[in-house]
Amino acid sequence: NASDIKQAYKELLPAYEVVSVSLVYNNRKMFKLLRKLVLQHRALISKRVNELKNKKKNVSKADLERIEGQAKKEAREGKKIKVEGAKKFGIGCDFNIHAHRYYELLHEIDELNKEIEADSERKPKAAYVVFDTEGGARTACELYGQSSLEKMNLCGCTENIQRVKDVYNSGRDPLVTDLIQACNHEEAREPSDLLWENIGVSNMEVNVRSSLSWVAAGVVCSILFGILLAMKGDQARQKAGNSVGGDYVDAALSTVASMVIVVLNMALPRVMKASCSVEVHKSVTDKQNSMMTKLSIVRFFNTAILTFLLTPSGNVLSSRTITDVQSILIADLTIPAMSRLVDVYNLVMRYGVGRSAATQTQLNQYFSGTEWKLAERYTDVSKTIFVCLFYGAILPSGYAICAITFLVTYLTDKYLLLRRWREPPKYDDEMTKRSRMLLFMGVLAHVCVTKFFYDFW
Repeated sequence: NASDIKQAYKELLPAYEVVSVSLVYNNRKMFKLLRKLVLQHRALISKRVNELKNKKKNVSKADLERIEGQAKKEAREGKKIKVEGAKKFGIGCDFNIHAHRYYELLHEIDELNKEIEADSERKPKAAYVVFDTEGGARTACELYGQSSLEKMNLCGCTENIQRVKDVYNSGRDPLVTDLIQACNHEEAREPSDLLWENIGVSNMEVNVRSSLSWVAAGVVCSILFGILLAMKGDQARQKAGNSVGGDYVDAALSTVASMVIVVLNMALPRVMKASCSVEVHKSVTDKQNSMMTKLSIVRFFNTAILTFLLTPSGNVLSSRTITDVQSILIADLTIPAMSRLVDVYNLVMRYGVGRSAATQTQLNQYFSGTEWKLAERYTDVSKTIFVCLFYGAILPSGYAICAITFLVTYLTDKYLLLRRWREPPKYDDEMTKRSRMLLFMGVLAHVCVTKFFYDFW
């Protein structure tokens, strides 16, 4: 229990006082039910207000209380309301259905609580230890933290884990201090960064779901390859059919192609978010890191690598290729910034949907701002510099366009961050470190591709 753990740390690290120990159990099902309950409660309140405002129905507050009382009684008796058609998805539901769903969820949570209290064999999945000073937490992580290879058990058991196994094999129970030393220690996340419902997820489930997400990312890359390949073939046919004004036709086709690539890049975050939804992570930062990695690869592939692969080796240094790349960079300078400034979602929620808000809480939610992803913003910037470095040898003007893009991005995002966007969770510095690695990949690609360009000069 928590007191035993606290006493064990007192023996292991006597120089650092432990203030509190909080044990975390696998309450994944409970958190999912609570999330559903919050959403259903909002829907119930909104429906109640709308019913009272509707003069045609002439429903009184006493009528609604009677319906709620009946729903509460039937939920306690285990009776569930039968819903068919579109009402299963919450479309066209009346107050009676909303009340029954709300009290059914309350009853289900109450029953689950009783099961949890009756289960005396429950084992905690993690423990949050609060030290009196930051030095205590860092010392514990340095002494008992595990590397990535040790976490995956690729190099065999650690010395501390092997000691615990030997004690178990001898038929004795290990000391609490031995168990603590065998556990992995790492700095705790901010509470707003944690995904509490995923605390008890096994490593096997995490790896299987991550593999499925990577397969989805590969499918997206294949689809993008097919789209750009079809565009290249269509451009070639149009060019062959227009013998007059060939240069103007090339410029027009290049502009259209670059705009399509940029629009696809703007749509990719939605696609990758959907593919990453199959994954399970224990914090928002881990989820954003996963999305950042996949989104960076797919955006690099779509913007720079596909254009390079679909260009014949003899035409790599042609004016057509240079025009294509320059059009991509210019389109990337203007279209994304303009689309973010328009901020359609925020305008619709504030001045459209907000007018029908039933409560002040709901209205505040509509005015909370547009949700944004830090992973998307990092990959948007890194994608631009990757294209600039990739074709820097044949397009020196790309560096100037890239610099202007960064300036526009800074001014645009600063305004939106302070005026329009929603406050994000408190991330740590992992995405910043990963963005540096992506920048290193861009420099490495620049060196390799520049050598290729000079070989065919």
